[in-house]
Amino acid sequence: MLLLGLLQVAALLRQPPLLLPPTPKPPHQYVVACADAAGPTAAAAPPMRVIDAAAIIGGTSVGGSFLALPMVTAPLGLGPSLVGMFAAWAVLAASAIAYLEAAAIVMEREGEAEGASVVAVSRHAFGGAAATVVSSLFLVQCVVVIAAQLAKAGELLSLLAPVAAAAAPAAYPAACVATAALSAAAVFGARRALVERLNTGLAATLIVGLLWLSGRALGGALPSGAAAASRLGGADWSALLPGTAAAGWPIPLFLKLLSFGQAVPVVAAGLGPRRLGAARTSLIANYLTVRQFCADALRALQGRGAGAPPVGVPVAVLAALSLPAAIACGGARLYLPLLRWSGAFPTTILYGLLPPLAALALGRQRGGSSARASRLALRAHAALTAALLGVNLALASNVRGCWRLGGLLR
Repeated sequence: MLLLGLLQVAALLRQPPLLLPPTPKPPHQYVVACADAAGPTAAAAPPMRVIDAAAIIGGTSVGGSFLALPMVTAPLGLGPSLVGMFAAWAVLAASAIAYLEAAAIVMEREGEAEGASVVAVSRHAFGGAAATVVSSLFLVQCVVVIAAQLAKAGELLSLLAPVAAAAAPAAYPAACVATAALSAAAVFGARRALVERLNTGLAATLIVGLLWLSGRALGGALPSGAAAASRLGGADWSALLPGTAAAGWPIPLFLKLLSFGQAVPVVAAGLGPRRLGAARTSLIANYLTVRQFCADALRALQGRGAGAPPVGVPVAVLAALSLPAAIACGGARLYLPLLRWSGAFPTTILYGLLPPLAALALGRQRGGSSARASRLALRAHAALTAALLGVNLALASNVRGCWRLGGLLR
């Protein structure tokens, strides 16, 4: 599942720069040279197939983060888990629709690839300063998610690989670093078309496997009578309220687990504006975004523009590899807290609050008559996600609350 998540990330080989405000219609050949050296340029790349777009969305929703699901749902019970996950999905689905509305307006101005990114949408809606803030939050999200996945991969590999007792303390960090190196090599060295096909195959395998396991469980282990009533009666509904669950509020983690919102830039840019109806979602570029962000920062420090050739790409790749790996080496117990923190802040802001606000701002800029019901729905959704963010901030208003939000304190 970690490989599936990294392959989904590699579909963003045509993302525009994140740090520097792009000039009108900037060339992006340097992105192609770095990430897809043997492939066609962005202008000549064939459009993404709808099935590949659907696999990115589906695979993102059931990716490696779902290894955390049993840790959250077991203490909650069936009923609260279903309600919490449905509420998180509803928020993300509404935000995805709002994002597509905003991205469609920006893509009309800048073109298909340039207008699809979250940074481009925020720049057109709120200005260059907001785009810089979103870029930074984007980077933090990428690093945190990769670190969480590497922590889980390192834990699993260190348990599976036979090592001598003397080398046991070094097994986990070595597994984290090895996973990071191998995964980054596969992602950075892959052609976009190959990544899309591999992602589609892996996503299909994962989804079919989940359905098969679910079918076996439902067919052979369904409780009946008193046993079923006992399981349903043990549900802890109070844990859905903020500040009551000993292991941390589950809603931010549900938001992260179900966040298919990361897939919009790749799907919107890959399908093109004429086929945006095929996908109502948005995607953060994890490894590739971190590397591109670092490369943009190096160009900025050297006074080079957004259309300049690649500078310091090996350094940027090293930064994208080393920072998440260093965090993951802090211990396997960081897996769940990192995911929960990511859902509480970057995911809620980027994929919950930003899309409706951007859609409202861009709608006002474009002018014309827009449906009053649509504006009211966007405002209501923005208010809801702002309230959710406020609750997360309140839980993290002190050091103990912040650690409880992450789940490190019991």
